[in-house]
This record gives sequence, C-alpha cells and structure tokens, in this order.
Amino acid sequence: MIRCEGLGWTPGGTTVLDDITLEIARGEAFGLIGPSGGGKSSLIRILDLLVQPTRGRLWIGGDEVAWGSPEIVALRRRMAMVFQRPVAFRMNVAENVAYGLALRGVPRAERRARVADALELVGLDGFEDRRASTLSGGELQRVSIARCLVTDPGVLFLDEPTANLDPVSTSVIEEVVAGLRRDRGITVVMTTHNLEQGQRLCDRLAVMAGGRLVQVGTPLELFYRPMSIAVAQFVGAENLVPGVVEQMDRGVAFVRIGPQATLAVAVHAPVAGEVTVAIRPEEIVLAKGDACRQATANHLHGRVTAIDSEGPLVRVVLDCGFPLVALIRRLSYLQLGLEPGTVVCAEFDPNGAHLIARA
Repeated sequence: MIRCEGLGWTPGGTTVLDDITLEIARGEAFGLIGPSGGGKSSLIRILDLLVQPTRGRLWIGGDEVAWGSPEIVALRRRMAMVFQRPVAFRMNVAENVAYGLALRGVPRAERRARVADALELVGLDGFEDRRASTLSGGELQRVSIARCLVTDPGVLFLDEPTANLDPVSTSVIEEVVAGLRRDRGITVVMTTHNLEQGQRLCDRLAVMAGGRLVQVGTPLELFYRPMSIAVAQFVGAENLVPGVVEQMDRGVAFVRIGPQATLAVAVHAPVAGEVTVAIRPEEIVLAKGDACRQATANHLHGRVTAIDSEGPLVRVVLDCGFPLVALIRRLSYLQLGLEPGTVVCAEFDPNGAHLIARA
C-alpha cells in the first residue's frame, strides 16, 4: 500500500530524516514510536504528501509519487490525516464533518447520510446541530476522525491522536480505530508516545531515533527482542546487565554475570561472547526472604533499596550485586510487606529476558 526507499528530509541543511526505507501493507495498522525529535511526525507528514522529501522515492497504492504533479491532489484524496490537536471550523458538527464532501461536490442528501453514518461510528450521533466550539477536547477529536472517515479514505494517518485526551476519550478513539481496521479494512499509520497504545492497536511498530528507523517489527519482537540497548531502554526493558556467554544448551544461553551469578536466557540463534541481558521488570517475580524456588531457572538474592508507586503497579529497586528493577502488582507488594532493606529472592523465566550482542 505504502512503500518508500531512501527517504530523506534536510530542511535548511538540518537532517530531520535520513535513509528511510519502509513498506506498509494494505489493511495494516502501523505505528511509529520513539523519543521526541526522532522524526515520527515529519515522516507521517511526508507519507501523507503534506511535505516533500529532499531525496528518496515514495509509492502510494502502487503509484509512484511525482512531486509537484497534478496527480498529487488525486492521491491525497485517497488519504486523510488526524492531527494531535483537533481543529474545527466555526460551524456546527454536521457542517464540520461534511466539509470535505462539500469540496468534492457530493450532493446534499448524500452528504447528510454519510455524515450521520460517520458520527454514529465515532459515538457522536445526535451531535449534528451542536456548535463545535462547545465540545470537549475528546469530542472535537472524534469530530476530526469523522471528518476524515466521511470521505472513505484508503489510508488514515493519526499523529498522536490521543496525546492530550482523558482516559475515557482515549478509550473511545482506540475502539474507533480498531473498528475501522476490522470492519472497513482501512490502512492505519499512526505516531504515538503511548507504548501500550502502540501494542494494542498496531500490527507492527517502528522505533525512530535521530531521524532513522532503528528497528521495525511486531510489538512482541520490539518489546521482547530489542536489537539494541537504545531500543531496549525505550520500550521499557530497563534492566540491562552486562555479561559473557559461557555455554549454549538446547536453545538456552548461560550468561555469567559478575563473579557469582549465572543467568539462563532463551535464544533463537547461537550467540557467544560479551552480551547485555535485557530483562523486562514486569517479568520478575519477588519472594520475601532468601529462599528461592530451585525449580526456577533464574533466581537472584537481593535487598530492596527503593520503592516507587506507578499507579496500580509498584516499582521495586533491588541490589543483587547489580541494580535490578521489578514491577509488581500493588496487592503483591502489600502481601509481601516490602520496605527498604528487605531481603528478597528475584526470579524470572529464561523467556523473560533477551540477549543483545555487544560490539
């Protein structure tokens, strides 16, 4: 559906995007994630033909984009963009949603029917006569989505669509986006800082940093098999422990960590030498005291050094000869009675960690 090769953008001599090569399939939900300033919004604007790249080639639906040609308008009419901050005209809701249809010369009766369908889809049926200026931020964003959907686009671009919204509005918009793919087969390309949202909505994700794509894969691949320390840190695998592979046995690497500890890590290909063990904090199970279950492949003794609340979860920092962070449910935390200085056993499965080769 969308393919680009070697895209770059260097406005005013500053490199914003560099050598972007990517393919997005028809009907796929594709997400761009990464730190601020990594180039996500710039790339999505180029894909939506709002910005012309400095170099590279781009295809939309099999047609190569000829920048500056009259065909650009026809290509853009096959796509739609929802921005982070919703913008509404000084009209009522129905007139806002129908605006694109009016520009296309769609008859009034057909406009009314399509507007009604679009508003029902985003949960705003009955809002037709409301002034856009009276709506909440979440309602305005749903109007923006309806204004896009009413034109029946083949591709819907979403640039941080829920960044400034409350949890209820965010949930509604996520349901709408998921339904579009399920019921209409629309290709969705979105940027998000919400990693959980990216996992929920996207078939594949791309991590961008410094204007480049640093890893592309399924949410499972990115969150559990990061290819670099930078990606691991961004996706929340904050336990990054250096070690050396000492032995391989039936798909498990045994990694020496310091003078006393050895960790077992499931691997998908032979690995040797110096590595970094990336362990997701939510994969670690804590038990009070120094008695570990011997049946668990990985068990480390440690002492609690810090405790922080993260909503329904509690972040527990341990000293196991190296810092180790566990993310546990609040109920588990209360049952364990943890406090700074408490001795615990930290356990995790070999599949809960991943090895990153060190150059």
